[in-house]
Amino acid sequence: ESLADIKPGYCKDPKKCGKELIFFLIGLFLLMFFTFLNNVPGSQVILRSTKLAERPLAMALKSITYRLTGSLPAPLLMGFALDKLCLIHSFVSTCDTTGTDGQCLLADNQKVKRLCLLVGLVFKVLSFVFLLVSWILYKRHKV
Repeated sequence: ESLADIKPGYCKDPKKCGKELIFFLIGLFLLMFFTFLNNVPGSQVILRSTKLAERPLAMALKSITYRLTGSLPAPLLMGFALDKLCLIHSFVSTCDTTGTDGQCLLADNQKVKRLCLLVGLVFKVLSFVFLLVSWILYKRHKV
């Protein structure tokens, strides 16, 4: 078998799923590698652009900013986007006669895949651009 034999859909033969799993794990490793690759330059920018006495406060503010702008709204926004990509919802009956949509039973896998790829790429490229701009604009203090 070759890469040309890979078809979209679910793995029907568990013996052939090994290749797909290896490609997935390599892609997941690269994603994590490039995600954490931005952490050191981000910290270096803060440490080099603040005075010695202000560095702990600057690092704390960086951590709080990351949490407030990423960790808190990101799951809510991704959940909202994934709910919009759902094809079939379970039905939850309520006390009134209208009822509501429950959990997603079937999502549009192609659109979910594109959404995750697009969100990951956009934020990684933005992070790289901002770090590059800050590196270009950085003026080293003469001691």
